[in-house]
Amino acid sequence: MRLCTFRVKNFKQFEDIKLDLTKSRNFHFNTNAMTPDRQMVKTGLIYGRNNSGKSNLGRAIMDIRQHLSMNPIDLGNDGFFLNANSKIPYATFSYTFAYQKCRVVYTYKKDRHGALLYESLTVDDHLVCLVNRLSDTPVLEIPGKEAYGFASLQWDGFKESTISIIRYIVFNSPLAKDNVLVQLIAFVGGMLMLTRFDRGSEYRGRNPVYKQAMVYILQSGADKFNAFLRLAGVQEEVVVKKDVTGDDALFFRYEYEDLPVETVGSSGMFALTLLYALLQNLDKASFVFIDESDAFYHFELSRFVFSQLKEKKAQCLMTTHNLNLLTNNVTRPDACFIITKEGIASLTERLGKELHEGHNLEKMYVANEFGAK
Repeated sequence: MRLCTFRVKNFKQFEDIKLDLTKSRNFHFNTNAMTPDRQMVKTGLIYGRNNSGKSNLGRAIMDIRQHLSMNPIDLGNDGFFLNANSKIPYATFSYTFAYQKCRVVYTYKKDRHGALLYESLTVDDHLVCLVNRLSDTPVLEIPGKEAYGFASLQWDGFKESTISIIRYIVFNSPLAKDNVLVQLIAFVGGMLMLTRFDRGSEYRGRNPVYKQAMVYILQSGADKFNAFLRLAGVQEEVVVKKDVTGDDALFFRYEYEDLPVETVGSSGMFALTLLYALLQNLDKASFVFIDESDAFYHFELSRFVFSQLKEKKAQCLMTTHNLNLLTNNVTRPDACFIITKEGIASLTERLGKELHEGHNLEKMYVANEFGAK
């Protein structure tokens, strides 16, 4: 399953914004930034001014985990996610997925308290299930119950609850593993969000092995982490030793005294610890949103990170201000997006004319040829 498009209305600063990952072009370079069939973006970059909505776009995309995952996550929305310029009392989220040549659309509406007011699921424009709690009398429609294996499911009291209809069906019906509802739950369970790599930050989404990357490194061993650090251009070596409390901890190895990473490590070092744990577990992920991942990176390290992401199977979107990545040597115009208050679109969409491998995307961006300013 792959995410094709995402649309959200009345969420934070977004009155209505749509991200379309399917508008690919026939470029013959950096094909690993696209899905194997080259029909949609697999690894993309998102640029935009400060406060343009990059982080909130990630929070909106990841919101689906609040309702379909067994492990809801804190996205920092804290009850203030509705657009303050609108009187509409709910936000609308709509996801389009590709699964086995089918077009799967999941839509829901939620109020400021996070309660689901509406849900629908269609497959190739055929309604599978729908619940509408927007009126005084809730409405339930399940025309897909026979085709999708939940005909015997009992619905007593469901309409009056706020549980997701998708979760209710999947966890109360003996469905096959390849059932589209089961696959949707599995995809959402594999969605990750990693915010800016500051000290103390954690994964938002699937916990790769442990919540904190440092704990993961301690459990998996320092040798592999040292090999990764060398690939990233870091020559310092780390070892596992007991700290003053008697617990295992990472230490920088020096000639006369080993120093604790937790105490003396730079912001860049903490970024690398989180990045390492993420990369080691991306094979378990379906979709990854990384927000300002390279805030503490040297430009060569940013390129290294992006190259690693392109080799993984998971879809990945990465927000950045790093223009050293905005080159056809690293990516391609249909996999780079610019977000503004008017919306989000790829470079190819924003320019409106043909782009070639020889174009200098960075200079064009700085010159505002994509209309991003």
